[in-house]
Amino acid sequence: MLVPPGWQRQPADPNWPVERYLSPDGTGSFSAYITPVAQEPIAQHMKTVAFVDGEQITRLRGEKSWIEVSGFKGDRIFYRKSVLACGGTSWHEIAFEYPAEAHGMKVFVDRAANAVEINRDKGCPASVATSNASSNIGEQPSANQGSGAQ
Repeated sequence: MLVPPGWQRQPADPNWPVERYLSPDGTGSFSAYITPVAQEPIAQHMKTVAFVDGEQITRLRGEKSWIEVSGFKGDRIFYRKSVLACGGTSWHEIAFEYPAEAHGMKVFVDRAANAVEINRDKGCPASVATSNASSNIGEQPSANQGSGAQ
């Protein structure tokens, strides 16, 4: 399970294909989505993922095909990860945001971070997924080495 027990999937938005979940009290959120690479250059997309106004970054890691960032936004913790997927045609992305005082979230953040890496070729056109099944998997260290999230 990528989200904590009791988190509810939110209705789909026809303008933004995303799976979004909210905590029972509405203070925490998890999103998983796919963004086409053609939308912006790779380096610019990584900057967009990493740097958001009003956030204090405590951890930033990445390589040429992935980026992850975590830190604080006021009294909230955020975590985002974006992995180049589908033979370089799309980004598979996740985002968590929750109150800093929330306990037990690290296990879910780590699980989702690993899942987005392992599933980088799921949801791709069949020809891309088949020809790219082993691309870059060994390039990224495990999120269990520390996500900065708590």
